[in-house]
Amino acid sequence: MNDDGKIIYRYITDYEIDVENKTYKNLNYNFGNDFSVDHSNLYDWKFFYKAVEIGRFDATVYPKTTKDYIAAEYAINGRNGRYSGGVKVWNSIKKDWTTIEIKWGPNLIGWISE
Repeated sequence: MNDDGKIIYRYITDYEIDVENKTYKNLNYNFGNDFSVDHSNLYDWKFFYKAVEIGRFDATVYPKTTKDYIAAEYAINGRNGRYSGGVKVWNSIKKDWTTIEIKWGPNLIGWISE
């Protein structure tokens, strides 16, 4: 249940359940600062600014916004599955995405015994 007392069901995407009327609706998330996201397709999130689509990509977590900017971690497919490739940032001044590739922290690749 969300802060407004509405029942939210989460499976791949989020749905608002209306038990009384036996209906549901797919939620388009508003992240503030005039940005929203439709992630009804798990691997193809649609990003909007002032209700106009500004891009689509496979995001791994919900984005963060400030005035004029939205940033989201994006996914890439590797040999061992889907993982984060970095961050994409869009701003209303350039009206374009900037991709920041991030090499994540070191991973365990082996060990030695003494």
